[in-house]
Formats: sequence, C-alpha cells, structure tokens
Amino acid sequence: CLHGNRLVVTASERAMSTHRSTPLTLLFFPFHLRFHAPTCKSCQKFGVQYNRIGKEIGDLTAQNQDGSETLVLRTGEIRLAEMEYGANKELCKSLGVTKLPTVHFYSRGKFLEGFPCGPRKIGILLEKISRYRSMTASELEFEVAMNEGSALGDIVLETLDINVSSQKSFPSAI
Repeated sequence: CLHGNRLVVTASERAMSTHRSTPLTLLFFPFHLRFHAPTCKSCQKFGVQYNRIGKEIGDLTAQNQDGSETLVLRTGEIRLAEMEYGANKELCKSLGVTKLPTVHFYSRGKFLEGFPCGPRKIGILLEKISRYRSMTASELEFEVAMNEGSALGDIVLETLDINVSSQKSFPSAI
C-alpha cells in the first residue's frame, strides 16, 4: 500500500518471489526498496533522508476522500518502497538482507544491486539513484543481465573451490 511518497511492502502482499527475481512486477521503472526496523536508530536516521529523497524524486500520492484508495498525483523518476524487517523476516532473509538498513535496486522486477546503507552512506545511495535514473531501458536490462551473470559466476567459482578443496583433503597417490 502507498504511504505518502513510499510504497510499503508486506509479506502478505506476495507479489515478491522468494529470490530477488520478481519483486512487485507491476513496477516497470527503476525502484528502490529500503529494509528497516522501527527500533533501529540507524534506520530511523536514514528514514528521514529517505523520505526527503522521496519527496524530491518519488511519486506524489494522496488518499481519496474516504481513504479507501491512494491516488498517484505525480509519477516520480524512481519509485521508492520500504519493508519492515520484523514483520517480514523470512522474506527479507530470502532476499539476502543481513544488516539494517539495507537498500535494493530493481528494474522491471529484476534485482540490480543491494547494499547496507546507513545515514553515512547517503552520498553513495544518491550516486546510485542518479546512475539508474540516467540509464535507458536497454542499459538497465544489460545491467540486470550482467548481475545475473556475475551471480552465476560466483556459484561456479564456489563450486570449483569446493571441488578443489575436497581434492586437496585426500592424500595423493604415489
């Protein structure tokens, strides 16, 4: 559901897959997902900056008169979303979230990148937002393909490392 200029995602809105591939496929332009906990001081400080970014470049929304529907008054340059860790622990873990606050970038429902991002890293976040905002659809698709290829390469390297390690543990034949 939309709150102000942010989309609040919960595990009950099972639009997310269990592995970084299709979060909120209804969002067809780049978006940024913030994982946080209400008791985390760093998350709270980062949240203030996150809300400021949302007001500047995110969607502008308002509730209709009876409050039953959120209307998008202005489509932003990037969609901002957030997920509370405690209420969605299993989903957050399945998405690789190990530290809070963490941010993920997605485009056309595909994972671009994610990293822990506290208030001190706001400059890095702004650089990445600027980078993704300036990319064309084909450049974003290429970025997704490169990330998927990199992840596959990591799996292959890990498998090779395990095989090499297991071979070293056996005494060699004379």
